[in-house]
Amino acid sequence: MSTRTVGFLAQSHYPPGIDADHAGPFFGQQEMFTCLSGTLANVRPISGCSPDPNLPNGITIFPGGFPLYRNGVLIGAIGISGDGVD
Repeated sequence: MSTRTVGFLAQSHYPPGIDADHAGPFFGQQEMFTCLSGTLANVRPISGCSPDPNLPNGITIFPGGFPLYRNGVLIGAIGISGDGVD
């Protein structure tokens, strides 16, 4: 699954560009990610955390990142954020 696909599945209207009755299946997950801390090896929820109501989108899921591997092991990722995704 590409990052572009994940971005589309996380939008408020699915399919993208059509005012549909339903959000994508990943819509709202970005709020959950706002309350996590740690590293990929040790992700844990922050106790008592609730997303800032002034930042309703939290960490926004959108396409454009690429995983980085060394010897078949995921070591990170790279992506660029700009004014829009399409």
